[in-house]
Amino acid sequence: MTRRHKMLALALLSSAALTWWSAAREPQAPVAAVARPTPARVAAQAVATSDLLALQPRNVPARGADPFRVAGWLAVPTPPAAAPAIPTAPPVPELPFRLLGRYIDGERQAFFLQYGERNVVAHLGDVIDDTYQVASLEQGLLTFIHLPLEMRQTLAVGEMN
Repeated sequence: MTRRHKMLALALLSSAALTWWSAAREPQAPVAAVARPTPARVAAQAVATSDLLALQPRNVPARGADPFRVAGWLAVPTPPAAAPAIPTAPPVPELPFRLLGRYIDGERQAFFLQYGERNVVAHLGDVIDDTYQVASLEQGLLTFIHLPLEMRQTLAVGEMN
């Protein structure tokens, strides 16, 4: 056994002895501290007590009343009379395609498009999902026709190099 082992054994035995000795002693009740009231503390307690006595109960709304009604200082404005609804064309949904790339095979061009989670290869004239038709390519813009609404939408694909 080396000197280091002897020192560790001595430390272990001494800590075990101290633990046993402290557990064997009778526990003493803690001494309660007594605070003397100062004049400032007495005055503060008197003010706090008078504030508590002056509190009034809240107004409780009657049964059936809306507890979440909007309350404010200003009178609630009456809504203006509704104008007659003018029929408008339904909005065209945002174009769901992203251009991933382009491939030219002779005279025919193929466009690699991301459509939601899918990748689609489209040529001019193709119909995608019975919703969009690839109509034309002019000046770097690929034109789609939204078939249900017959509306045209464009996607920038850039000029050919």
